[in-house]
Amino acid sequence: ADKIADGVPTEDSEDAIFEERTPRWKSDDFDTDKLIRWIKNGKAPSTILDKLEVKPSFVTAEGQRVYSKYDKGYKFYLHYVKLVRDGFFN
Repeated sequence: ADKIADGVPTEDSEDAIFEERTPRWKSDDFDTDKLIRWIKNGKAPSTILDKLEVKPSFVTAEGQRVYSKYDKGYKFYLHYVKLVRDGFFN
């Protein structure tokens, strides 16, 4: 059923809900080549993880981000870091 929010019609479909909740790294249109370039060029891990929409488990008082080793997005990132480090994409 379509809804109207602030005078603008919106769709309330299952696809729209799925797309809204799908992490960026898990979406079909995510470009892993871009991720590999970011890692190879030395972009800060926190910046990459932000772009992948991976949330830290908590942030320390000093501002240090801590990610869960069980987080699927963090595992995805680490997988590519290890491949780049091992020279797989040279």
